[in-house]
Amino acid sequence: MNRKILFIVFGVMAFCLIFAACWVEFTINGHDPYKSNSGALISGKDTGTGEGYSKSTITVEVTLTNGLITAVNISSSTGELAPNGPEAISAAANIIILQNSFDLDTLSSATFTTNGIKEAGKQALTKLGATFDY
Repeated sequence: MNRKILFIVFGVMAFCLIFAACWVEFTINGHDPYKSNSGALISGKDTGTGEGYSKSTITVEVTLTNGLITAVNISSSTGELAPNGPEAISAAANIIILQNSFDLDTLSSATFTTNGIKEAGKQALTKLGATFDY
């Protein structure tokens, strides 16, 4: 009888761990793939611009492959002279690819840079024909 209970407890625990692992993977991967108005997955490359620190122009080049952001190149007309501008640009590119979205939280001490990256990225996605709700 004790073995039966132990087997049930371990079975329930294994199920919970598997379910939790699948749920965590889904939420970490972020947003669904980008689709056009017709529902087709989008592939392509385009750029957008946004305003960064000290009115600098931030340019973001986005590459979509089958609806997923596979590359992000971020550059600035002034090198983003904000205290954490260069670090924010580097971190933002990685976060955007990981979560498949430009729906970023503001990066500490780089509010204008982050907002410029978001603006430019959304503009590039729109030019590619992507629909999104953030």
